[in-house]
Amino acid sequence: ANGTASVTAAAMAQHYRPGEGNKPDTTRLLSGALYFVDVVKDKEVWKVKHFKAKMIWTEGDWGVFA
Repeated sequence: ANGTASVTAAAMAQHYRPGEGNKPDTTRLLSGALYFVDVVKDKEVWKVKHFKAKMIWTEGDWGVFA
C-alpha cells in the first residue's frame, strides 16, 4: 500500500577541518538542528519528497568551513 508520512528528527553534529578530527584540542564547531522530512511510500520503499533542515544553535569556530 502507498502512503505518506512526516518525520521530525533532532541532530547534533561535530564539525572539524578535513583530517583534524582526531587531533587533541583542534578547532571545532558543534551544532544542533531539527530535520523535517515528508516521505511517500512507493510499494515497499519510503522516498523523500521534501527535506528541510533548521539549525537551532552552534558553539565553536565557524572557521572550520573556510
